[in-house]
Amino acid sequence: MASRGLHYKELSYYHLIVFFRMLRDMELKNVADHLLSVVANQDGTMISVHADLRGLDFLINSLSLLRRLVAEGRCEDLHLFSDSALGGELSRTKLVTEAETTIVEHVKVYAWTDEWAIQHKLLPTTIVESIGEFLDPLAHRRKEEIG
Repeated sequence: MASRGLHYKELSYYHLIVFFRMLRDMELKNVADHLLSVVANQDGTMISVHADLRGLDFLINSLSLLRRLVAEGRCEDLHLFSDSALGGELSRTKLVTEAETTIVEHVKVYAWTDEWAIQHKLLPTTIVESIGEFLDPLAHRRKEEIG
């Protein structure tokens, strides 16, 4: 006989209490033990990052891992969430003077290889030309001959 999931209406009051206590306990365990808060201004043109020593260590370690993966030729991304159910890496705090700002709930850091960034035109043209010259020394000589 195939098992079926329980519908919430089939749960007793007791089971609901147990379930919500479990959720609460999981949430408390996932709360970050550091300060790492990201706040954006109203038009999104500036962000502020608030961090304590543990928050900075967490961010540095996370970015170092991304750096290692890109150095291995892998394009990866990193997600930081304020919601403890999704990770709880970000704090939900801001300064009193930042009343007109928004707490960022999700930060996604993309780490691209040079080849991928060039292919998708994410690098400024001057950097692309410099990398191209580095990768293809003859291109630099041809450019000098033409120019």
